[in-house]
This record gives sequence, structure tokens and C-alpha cells, in this order.
Amino acid sequence: MTTAAEHILDAAYSIATEHGWNALTREAVANLAGIATGSVNVAWGTMDGLRAAVMQRAVERNHLPTIVVGLVQGYPEAQAAPRELQAKALASLIKG
Repeated sequence: MTTAAEHILDAAYSIATEHGWNALTREAVANLAGIATGSVNVAWGTMDGLRAAVMQRAVERNHLPTIVVGLVQGYPEAQAAPRELQAKALASLIKG
């Protein structure tokens, strides 16, 4: 992954985890990363690719609220998470 792509992923992950999955837009990512909107596409191709990378990072970092969104919306990265992590994420809704 290039440094530019990592920088964009960092911004996207911050948005998703601090402001919620629905706040994750190309414009918001570009604004936080301090880049032109088109640079998001250059680095990631599509927002779907960037969202998948954000979801994978959420799984790697055990960010339960994002994993729940991934499970509900059918993201393969969330569905491939260990069953224990999936259960923990879903249980967080009840405790929430």
C-alpha cells in the first residue's frame, strides 16, 4: 500500500469510527486527509474498495460498532471475522 493510500485509509477509518459509517464519504475523507476529492479515487479506485479496507481495519482493531455495521450490511470482511468477535460485536448492541 502506498503512503498516500495509507494516509487516506487513516482518515477514512477515523471518520468511520468517530462519526459513524454513514459519515464515510469521499468528500469527508478528502477534507480530513487534506487532499483533492479525486485523489481518493486515484489511491483506492472506488469508495467500495476504501470501505472494504476500513472494515478490514475495524476487524483487525476490534472496533465493535463498525463490525456490527459490517455484519448487518453484509461486508465480507466483517463476515470473515472470528465468530467470537462477531458475537462480541453483536452483543455490544444489547449492552449499548
